[in-house]
Order: sequence, then structure tokens, then C-alpha cells
Amino acid sequence: MRGALVTLRLGERCDQRLDALLAEHGLVALRPESEQDLDTLWEQAEIALLHGDPLPQCADHPRLRWIHCGHAGLDRYLPQSLFGNDRIITCAAGRSAPALAEHALFMMMQLAYDDNGLRELRRWRQWRAPPPGRRRALRGRRLGIVGMGHSGQALAQYAHALGMQVCGWRRSSRPFPPSVASGYSQAAGDDFAAFLSRCEFLVLACSLNDANRQLIGRAELLALPEGAFLINIARGGLVDQAALLAALDSGRLMGTGLDVHLPEPLPVDNPLWTHPKVVMSPHNTPRLADREERQLDLIADNLRRYRDGVPLRNQLALADVSHPPESPTLGRWSRLQQRVWNRAYRWFGRQRR
Repeated sequence: MRGALVTLRLGERCDQRLDALLAEHGLVALRPESEQDLDTLWEQAEIALLHGDPLPQCADHPRLRWIHCGHAGLDRYLPQSLFGNDRIITCAAGRSAPALAEHALFMMMQLAYDDNGLRELRRWRQWRAPPPGRRRALRGRRLGIVGMGHSGQALAQYAHALGMQVCGWRRSSRPFPPSVASGYSQAAGDDFAAFLSRCEFLVLACSLNDANRQLIGRAELLALPEGAFLINIARGGLVDQAALLAALDSGRLMGTGLDVHLPEPLPVDNPLWTHPKVVMSPHNTPRLADREERQLDLIADNLRRYRDGVPLRNQLALADVSHPPESPTLGRWSRLQQRVWNRAYRWFGRQRR
């Protein structure tokens, strides 16, 4: 029997369609009901369609030929052994790309329209405009996007439609889409500082790996035009947080929008929570109406490719993963803080009703 271990949760209708797709390719869906089931089913699996990241123990199962993780990027370090035996590892990059692009655009508008300032005026019932120069329309502004994958290309298309001038930065020398007016690439030897100098808005939409950790530090923030905005919808490890706070406090940066943080959850005493130039979300993008169908379409295409022996879409290499930057103790303490804080918030909320 050729088995496919499935822990993906796609909803009843999509799960039935997935089982039918697997059957078309001679594979039986193996769905564990407990941890004990999972240990047993690993031995029978030729492929694994996982809800989260691949686990290091996957490397102990030589029969396992292909592992698909059901989110856009990897959140934990994967050992080199997992890539051995010609094993294929893929992810669901692109599944939520339109929503991520919308999320970046939402944060750009929050910052450009001085949403924090307007909220403060409303809080004090002040019927007056914010200070001149604090609010800017997006049309005609220069947007730089680091990472021209699914999300970066979707954002470029949206921004171009709004009349923004889009610059793109990517690792490879692949051509840029028509919505990108100026393209820069690491492979071509282009100067990253020259790219940054053009960005009134800088959006990070790239994956995190060991080569680009803290890609944006003090020097890169100084290379941006004074009064620029930084938006990060990728991974928190791409930005030096101390340098970011210093740039905000000095006025070098006008503001920042952060959907991702380091560590996660963000400790309750972190200054980003209360900084007047920060807009934030807790690593959570609005859900697309057809998100599960989009992931299922990707899996269906990759099943055909797997059968035909051709390269799969969204295939990962060892260079695409990163070592964890934070200590396990810091991450556990941050999560404990957040649980206590959330309980206190809910309790006070009930008292106010």
C-alpha cells in the first residue's frame, strides 16, 4: 500500500476532494486520530501533507519521499538530514498571497494616513486636522518590495494600480513582472543600498534564512530616505529590532507596520506595543474566501508533477531554512506572559460589561 499521511485541515468538502485526488494517484489517505496513530502511520507513508512544519524525526523514515507543509514558509530550523535521500520538501507559498498583499497595503495606508494620530484626536474629541505633512496619499509614491515571490508580485500589482512607482529586489536574476518599474537583484550584483535609497515605503515579503537574518539593520535604515515607512509581512528575524526602535525615535523612520515579530508572541513589556509610530498585528492575515481551494489546487498540481518525475512547485532547499535565533527559554517566557495577560484582559472585559 502506498500511503499519504495527512494532518492538513481543509474542511470536510476539501478533505473529500483531497482523498479522491490521492486515490487517483494510487495513494491511500492516512489520517491519524492520536499521537500513537501518528507514530504508526509514519512507517506506512510515502508522502506527508502536514498542517505545520516537518518534524526532524521525519528524517528517520526512509520510505518518505515528499513532505508538504501547509503554510507559506518554515517557522523552525530543519536539519540537513531531512533533505537527504532525494526527499522533496514543499510549502504552500502563494496560498494566501492576495491577502498578504492586501495586509501590507492596509498597513501602508494606516501609516500614510496617520491612523494612530487620527485615533488619538478621536479619543479626545478633537475636530481638527493632524499636523501638515503627517498624512500622504499613496499615488506617485515610491514603493520598494524585498522578495518578488507570490506575495511580492501581488502587492506590486495592487500598488501599480494605485499609481505607485514600484521597485523590486530579489535574490535571483529572473525577470520582474510588468508592474515593477525598476528591478534589482542580488544575483546581478546590484547595490542593495541604492535600491533602498529609492524607497519611500519598504515592504519585506521575502523568506527568512541564515543569509538574510537581520537584513534590515542600522545601515539599511540609514540608506532609506528620511521619513520613510517600513512594513514587515515576512518574518521578524529580518529586522534588527533595536535599530528599528532607534530609527523611529530619531525620526529617521516616519513609522513601521509589523505583522511579524521576534519573539512571538511579542513580550507584553516590549516598547513596540505602545510606540506612537507603530501599527501592528499578531502574525495574522485575513482569511481568503478560497484559501483551502487554492492550497488543494497546488497539491493537485504537485501530485501530477510527483507522478511524472518533474520538479514540484514551491520546492524548498536547505538554503531556504534558518537556525532559530531565540533561546527556547525566551520563547516559553513570552508565551507564558501572553497567556497571563490574555486572561487578565478577558477578566477585566467581563467586569466592564
